[in-house]
Amino acid sequence: MKCIDRIKPEVLEKIKKYGETYPNLAEEIIKELHTNNSWTRLTYFTGMEIQDIAGSIHLGDCFYTIEETEKLTKKIYNYEI
Repeated sequence: MKCIDRIKPEVLEKIKKYGETYPNLAEEIIKELHTNNSWTRLTYFTGMEIQDIAGSIHLGDCFYTIEETEKLTKKIYNYEI
């Protein structure tokens, strides 16, 4: 599941609104959200920008957890270690 699927809607809206003033930066953030599978894989710059735009203390708070995602999508993830 891509970061764009797990980001909270209110954070995504803030990024889109930010894009009205800084379209290139917002486009770059959205592009990276589409290409990464985990928020821990985002570049430092993108992570800090998302955190700053969202007004969050922790970047992880901007994304749904796997448990929250399962409840929202009613999909069970199986991991093999």
